[in-house]
Amino acid sequence: MANSPKYIINCFLDNDSGRDVEILLPIVVFAEKHLNCTVNLRFLWDLHSLNRDKPHLVLLPNIRGHHMYFQIAKLCQQHSIPVFAHESEGNFRTDGSYEYWGYNLDKEFYQDWVCCWSERTRKFLLDLRPDQADKIVYTGAPGFDRYLFGKFAERETLLRKWNRSGFKRVIGYAGWAFGRIHGINRDTALIHIHPDFETRFQWAETQRKFVEGILEQTLQKYPDTLFIFKRHPKEIFEHETEQVKNEMNGLLRYPNVIYLVNEEPIHDLIAISDIWMGFETTTCMEAWLLQKPTILINQEVDFVRTEVYKGSPIAQDATQLHQMIDEYYQTGAIAAMEQAGLPEARKKVYDVAIGGSDGYNHIRTAFYLKQSLDRISPEKEQSRVKIGAYFILFYYFYHLVKHFYYRPLFARLPKLKKTLFIFEKWQLSDIHQRKAEIASYTKSFYQHRKITPVEADSDAWWERFLPAAVTKLVK
Repeated sequence: MANSPKYIINCFLDNDSGRDVEILLPIVVFAEKHLNCTVNLRFLWDLHSLNRDKPHLVLLPNIRGHHMYFQIAKLCQQHSIPVFAHESEGNFRTDGSYEYWGYNLDKEFYQDWVCCWSERTRKFLLDLRPDQADKIVYTGAPGFDRYLFGKFAERETLLRKWNRSGFKRVIGYAGWAFGRIHGINRDTALIHIHPDFETRFQWAETQRKFVEGILEQTLQKYPDTLFIFKRHPKEIFEHETEQVKNEMNGLLRYPNVIYLVNEEPIHDLIAISDIWMGFETTTCMEAWLLQKPTILINQEVDFVRTEVYKGSPIAQDATQLHQMIDEYYQTGAIAAMEQAGLPEARKKVYDVAIGGSDGYNHIRTAFYLKQSLDRISPEKEQSRVKIGAYFILFYYFYHLVKHFYYRPLFARLPKLKKTLFIFEKWQLSDIHQRKAEIASYTKSFYQHRKITPVEADSDAWWERFLPAAVTKLVK
């Protein structure tokens, strides 16, 4: 590899932490260290950076989960800038109950490769768009790799930060998106549950009250146990400032509760918990990778959901939940985690949900990124992108008004309160530290697994992570 960077990539993100960041950062680090790239991390509203940086390629978490990701992908396609996108919601239902395209109004793949978390979803997309078969590929879910190579917060350190260092027992709970029913987009929320609004509203409200009741009884029964409640990251949109009712925020009066939105990464919360709970959550898979027992709180089991739930014991009332909690603190384990085919179900979940649990999903993804880069002539002059007057004005609005930004004032003004997230996220302040951590973790991981990415120019090197037939076919 040459010493000077050969390719420039702009990676657009809507936040400096969270799911999308964890998906893309291992790929970003690999590209910079082993694919001769410089990667600029940009806020997704900073379309001006396409002309400022003149990237050879644009990297996105997805092109269907946010209207701006779709707009960026379409804009790049119009200006012949290759787009490499992964999937943020890669463990989607393939039984016909899931609207795959989301914000992708054109229902077109504007990215070079359609990266699938599993062979299950790849086959679904092959049936959906057989004309695009050559670009629909299996990579696995790179966001889960960190549970194989990462290091996580120490319990005492994190609890001290939140003034809860006196607790010796910690149980985590991952929130469901009940708040969507009470948010500003309630008419289009949870459509997969039932097409009729009133029916799904009543169902969701019934379940919300049930879970809230179970959680309250549990808080009361175990006052010496700290419960960490984590709000669902997509319960409300980033510009919404009003609190919406969910199954957790009515219980904050209890002293043994911490309620978090985005203040701590989910992997640290799972790591410091003894038990991880939820109503319906894919974070159970992350808990299993960290060897944590999981419990779902469900009044009813049969509703539209992914198969992840089949790997956890289910508590259908407070008595069942408390029996499992007591059992864990008495014996150090929950016997139901190993009974009734649950271990086999968890293995199957990995296969159908995240594809690979070997820590190599980001490397498999990097293989296809390399194919995209190999198609690019780095000497080619990048043409100017016509980003439109709206985004130009938006760019200058931010850079002028940021000097006067004062959150308490902006939060009171109806027009300006919708821009709070822009001023607070534009710089992606925390992402560079996380990137440095990922770089350190992956370096140690490669050394431990005897992986030498310096050899990544060779087809044979990739065959350790992909079948030889795949590398030769793509070439």
